[in-house]
Amino acid sequence: MSAERYKRNVRPPPRLRVKTGCQTCLKRRKKCPEERPVCSTCERLHLECVYKDATPATTPDAVHPSPSSTEVVSNATESVTRPPALTMSISIQPQGLRTERDWNVFHYCSTKYMKMITSPEALSKYRDLSFVFAIGYDKPWVIHAVLAPAALHASFSALIPKEEADFYSSPYSAGLTHYQAISQILEAQFSNSPKLDLKYLSVLQLTLLDATLYHLSTRLILEKDVHAIWNAFPASTISKYIDACESESKDAQSASPILPVLGKTPPALFVQILHLTWLSRQLPWDGEEQHRHALQCLTELDRIQENYHSVRLDNAALLSAGMKSAPRNSDIAAKLYFIATQMFAAKVFDPNGVSSSSPHIQTLLRQAGTLVEMFDTSVPCGQFVCWPLLILGCAACSTTFYEAAQDLARDDDELHRFQMRGVIQEMLSQIWSISYSGYVQRTLGALEKIWNLPICLRSGPDSDYLQDHGAEYDGLNALVHKDGLGAAFLLADDG
Repeated sequence: MSAERYKRNVRPPPRLRVKTGCQTCLKRRKKCPEERPVCSTCERLHLECVYKDATPATTPDAVHPSPSSTEVVSNATESVTRPPALTMSISIQPQGLRTERDWNVFHYCSTKYMKMITSPEALSKYRDLSFVFAIGYDKPWVIHAVLAPAALHASFSALIPKEEADFYSSPYSAGLTHYQAISQILEAQFSNSPKLDLKYLSVLQLTLLDATLYHLSTRLILEKDVHAIWNAFPASTISKYIDACESESKDAQSASPILPVLGKTPPALFVQILHLTWLSRQLPWDGEEQHRHALQCLTELDRIQENYHSVRLDNAALLSAGMKSAPRNSDIAAKLYFIATQMFAAKVFDPNGVSSSSPHIQTLLRQAGTLVEMFDTSVPCGQFVCWPLLILGCAACSTTFYEAAQDLARDDDELHRFQMRGVIQEMLSQIWSISYSGYVQRTLGALEKIWNLPICLRSGPDSDYLQDHGAEYDGLNALVHKDGLGAAFLLADDG
């Protein structure tokens, strides 16, 4: 054997061969510094550090049975990043995950609950909780803020006792208070940026922008005092965010991006929902400023309809039941949001001239009825259509005492309103059975009160007078009440 061939076959010196150290460095074929319990290399790269001679702790069972191999989701958009296995020393676990119960709930959150609060069509990175896991080492309240809603959902699913879910509750579920605080942070963070570029925004930043816009705009209608939320709204940052979204797709025919919350509904539409809700609390207007503001909203709705193909109703036929594949909820939701916003805008702009019995409103209600029938309430994220269902429910309210009293409809409009009330009620009940969202309960509770008002008024002390004078009830009046949704008035017909 020649010296040259011998040199080619010689093995590397022992000091260069990876035989000791942690398993992570061994697999990466890197020299391990061998610090314990975590080597400096794994700590620097934020990797899980496990030594072969370490006794791994037992990973607690999930609160939900593990799915069989046939139930594993193959679609990449539905993949969920599972939390790291509990194989590290207890001294280096996240401070927010100290007990078996904590791990159970965290596992449930990462594998089940995250699917309930992100669009099924969103990229899997929006369901990745690894950054929460990492932050939890130093900030246990971050972990608990994530565990609180997940534990509540698990308790409603009868997977854990209610008292265990209550352990994670207050003060981590403060509702809109969190989004008002987030709004101020976003406004301060981007105040010096002339514009935003979505390519350079992190998943966390995109999610916060998306969720803040959605929650503040859709929840405002249920609040009595809107001033705090209105003042906290990050108008400047959201304006930059919308410009960035629209610059990503200058072609009006291209598909809208699938974001975690908004789906295919244009972000600009949620801004108009916020403005219309604010204007509805200023009625009756005391000057031209509010009138100009309302005109701007109507103009912006026309622009959205022109620029966003997803909200147009002229292609509703494409969503017919005869399609080879069922329409996606994100496609249906975008149109439902736009129809509901058109109804809301019409009522705010002309509160005395527009009612739930107006021909224009009834036409929109019929268009919405076709879409509602195609919405699949068995998949996650159904709770994100609560706002349009709330508006549609007001438009579907009985318009006369006679309509409320009769079991049989006298005309097609009465029949359609009756059917819509039943469909909306059933939809919300089905969505609740999957999401267990308090927003769903609030929506259904508000609608049931509004639908019951004609019956209550019919049995009131002035019922005979109102029936004799042909009084009509307008469910849309609930949308323009100064104290928020839940109250409405009679519109007397003077003949």
